[in-house]
Amino acid sequence: MSSIACPEAPVQVSETSISRRDISAACKAIRQGWSDQDRECRKALADMKQISLLLNTMDLSGFFQKNAA
Repeated sequence: MSSIACPEAPVQVSETSISRRDISAACKAIRQGWSDQDRECRKALADMKQISLLLNTMDLSGFFQKNAA
């Protein structure tokens, strides 16, 4: 038994033995129920997360030191 959570369905966790294919099918069913507006909002959020991850990996100390002088 393991704890399974579908990233598209927050706060839905179940204790079960389930295959990855079943998880994928459940997540796909949830995504199909989204409206176009939901899709746009979730895409914008995913894009912001990617930008945040990118900025966290960049070393900007040299840039800030040049601009501070």
